[in-house]
Amino acid sequence: MATSVMLTIAGVTFNVTPAMVGHRFVVISRYSNDKNNGEGDRSDIWFGNQINLNGNQAWLDNFSQNGTTINVSGWHADDYANAYKHHFILLYDWTKGSEITRKEVTNVTSPDIQKAYGNILGSNQARFSTSFTINPADVHDAFQIISWYSNRADGEGYVEDSQDYIGNSLLNVYQNPGWMYQINYTQIQANPAEVGHNIGPGYEGVKTYLIKSKLGDANIHNQYTYGDGYAIANFQRSHGLPATGWVDLNTWKALGYSADLWYGIDSYISPTLTNPAATRQQRIDAMIDVAYKYMGKPWWAGCSSMPAYGVDCSGLVMQALYAGGINPTSASSTHHGYPGNEWNSQQLFADPHFMNVGWNNRQRGDLVFYYAPGTRTIWHVAILIDPNTVIESWPPCVMVQPIVNGQRNVIAGIRRVFA
Repeated sequence: MATSVMLTIAGVTFNVTPAMVGHRFVVISRYSNDKNNGEGDRSDIWFGNQINLNGNQAWLDNFSQNGTTINVSGWHADDYANAYKHHFILLYDWTKGSEITRKEVTNVTSPDIQKAYGNILGSNQARFSTSFTINPADVHDAFQIISWYSNRADGEGYVEDSQDYIGNSLLNVYQNPGWMYQINYTQIQANPAEVGHNIGPGYEGVKTYLIKSKLGDANIHNQYTYGDGYAIANFQRSHGLPATGWVDLNTWKALGYSADLWYGIDSYISPTLTNPAATRQQRIDAMIDVAYKYMGKPWWAGCSSMPAYGVDCSGLVMQALYAGGINPTSASSTHHGYPGNEWNSQQLFADPHFMNVGWNNRQRGDLVFYYAPGTRTIWHVAILIDPNTVIESWPPCVMVQPIVNGQRNVIAGIRRVFA
């Protein structure tokens, strides 16, 4: 395995020792009047680019099962391979929640991986293959491969920084058909480009509600108006801030709220059921369990964040979907508060990655969509908890109601989340 990093700066090569793995480095160019040690009178330039010796990439090319035999091959390039010489492949049983067995493997050369990940020390010798024999009673369990490098021959010792739960291939797990939304087996994350966004005219969402609360005009329809912008501009002037009328982080803090709340509201995603062994029914239950966490919370337009706050109908559905492992591209909890997104139920209804099912085939966990009376316009969505009952956010709050009532009784269609 590689023992040095080639730094092509003025033709100088630096050797990397195992003790240096995991560290971050920066190159300094120095002119000095001390020719032996480079000290004395000197002039330094610190280069902005850094080298991080904690690279870790892995992939399974094959993870297959034939009865009690499981075959696995792939690659794991890791800077820690330079320091930890024992490479172990572990077979993890998600159904039982424990490791089944492990094997030490001898990596082979991998010029293709080195070409793609040449910045990782172990990339030139990263490929592996092995097989496991499992107990006949376990053949239907859900399995995942864990790869790690260890400084001990038994595979224990220092492994935390070098381990990789290789997630591109799993065995015996429940998954939707390819044309539907694929189930995530790791925690879904908010779009980082939208976390911490500013608030201006037309915005809704929890941050808007809290801002309007400070201005004294909060209401369930919850839209930041031009009048709010004028009031905020006056507030900004009185606090020595640029009078833009838009609420940024500095204005938010001047209103008395914390930076953690500014980012936390946007980034909140319901805890995803990440156990790959979860069944279809368990994922449906995870959806509905999260919806119940909002029970009694007020209906607030354009809101979809943590259960401490209000939420509207599609905002509730999105948080429930996240809990089940579904991350729809047609709508998101953070973008839901952007101008023009309060009717995300329409995008969810038109989304081709949910299954359209007939009225007589409706099941627990399906999404129920409604037309506005006298129109063909989608204006509401709810989650079916049994054939005749839904949980929904409808003014004034999140509640359990009959599937049809006097307020919304024209059903547009049923969409299935899990096949």
